[in-house]
Amino acid sequence: MRTMKWMLKTIIALFITSVLAGFSLPTLAVGSATLSLSPVLNDISTGDTFTIDIEAQANGEAIDTVRAHISFSADLLQLTDASLGSLFPRTSPGSSIDNAAGEASIGGFTLDEPVNGSGAFVTLTFTALKEGEAKITLLSSSKMISNGEEKMNADSLGSVTVNIATVQEEVSVNTGTVSISCSSHPNPLVWYKEKNVSCAWEVDGEAEAYLIAFDQDPSGEPTQRTTMAIYEQSEVGDGVWYLHVKGLQNGATTQTSHYAVRVDATAPNPIFPTVSLEQAYVGEPIELRFGTTDDGSGIAYYEVAINGGVYVPQASPFVLEDLDEGTYLFQVGAVDFAGNAVYGSATARVYPQDAELDRPVGAEPLPVWKTNLWVFVGASAAVLGIIMAGLVIAIRKHKNHSPI
Repeated sequence: MRTMKWMLKTIIALFITSVLAGFSLPTLAVGSATLSLSPVLNDISTGDTFTIDIEAQANGEAIDTVRAHISFSADLLQLTDASLGSLFPRTSPGSSIDNAAGEASIGGFTLDEPVNGSGAFVTLTFTALKEGEAKITLLSSSKMISNGEEKMNADSLGSVTVNIATVQEEVSVNTGTVSISCSSHPNPLVWYKEKNVSCAWEVDGEAEAYLIAFDQDPSGEPTQRTTMAIYEQSEVGDGVWYLHVKGLQNGATTQTSHYAVRVDATAPNPIFPTVSLEQAYVGEPIELRFGTTDDGSGIAYYEVAINGGVYVPQASPFVLEDLDEGTYLFQVGAVDFAGNAVYGSATARVYPQDAELDRPVGAEPLPVWKTNLWVFVGASAAVLGIIMAGLVIAIRKHKNHSPI
C-alpha cells in the first residue's frame, strides 16, 4: 500500500513538473531603492506656478528604469509639465498626465551605467487653481527596476500637502488680469512641431505697458518692457518654454500670467523592427517586434503597414498568423506626441509546407505542444485523470484480495 501511494505522488510530481517546464516566471524581489517628494511647500497663492521634484534614492541598488505614479487634487491643481532629470533622461512609452482625474504616470530610463546614487528623477510643474489644501501623493504602484527586477521599497513613499491661499497682492482695478493666447501653440498642454512662436494677450482693464519674458523657468518674472500686446519668436529650440506677461498702469501691476509653449521638432530615435522568422512555413506565426525612444515629447504610439498598405496603430510584439505564401514587407512607424515620426522596416518570406528552408538553428517550427500549450495542458490533465482512476481501481482490487 505504501508503494502504491509513493507511485501516485511521484506521478503527480512528474506531471506538474512537465507542465511547468515551459514557463519562465519573472523573479520578483524588493530592494532598498525608493522615491520621495521635495520640497514641502507652503504659502502658495491661487494662480501661482510652482515645482516639486520627485527624488530617486537608489540606496546602493543598480537602477536603470523608474516609473512614478502620482495622484493630486485635480480640483485645486493642474499639472502642466513633467521634465526628466539627468539620472534617467529618456522618456518611457506610456508616460501621461490626466488633469481631469488628477493622475500622472511618468517613466524614464537610462542607456548608460545604472544609477546607484540619488538625485532628481523628474520635476513636476503645477499651477494652483483655487484656494484649498491640495495633496500630491506617490502611489505604491511606482516602480524602480534593476535589469528587469523590482528594487523599490514602497514603504518609504509619501505625500505632500500644499496650502493654497487667495492672492494677497493688491491688484489695480484698472489693470485687472492678463489672458494669454498663442495662435502657433493654442493648447499649453500639447506638444507642437512648430518652432515659430506667435502669442498675444488681453488685459481685463487698461494697461499702458507690459513687462514680458520668454524662458524655461515656469515661475519666472518678466523684466522686458513693451507697449505691444504681442510676442513673436522664430526658431525656438525643443523643450518647454514659458511666456510671462505682467500689465502696468499708473505704477500698479497685474499679477503675472504664465503660458507654456511646448516645442518638439525632432523625430524619435531610429527604429529597427525585427521578425521572429525571416523564412516561415504557411501557418507558422511570425512575431514583429519594435521599439525606440524619443528625447522630447515621448513616443505616443506605433503604427504598422503591410506591403504598402494603410498604417494601423499596433503594439509590440505584433503577431501575424495565417499568412499566405509570399513575401511580406512590414513598415513600422514611431510617432511622438508632437506628430514627428520615424520609420523602419523588416521583411519575411512565407513558403509552402513542403519547402526545404535553410534556417538558423533554433528557428525551426515550434513543437505542437508549445504552439497549443493549453490544449497540451488539458490533454495532460485528462491523461493524469485516467492514470489516477486506474491506480484507484488497482488499489481497491489489491485491498479486496489481500488477506485479513
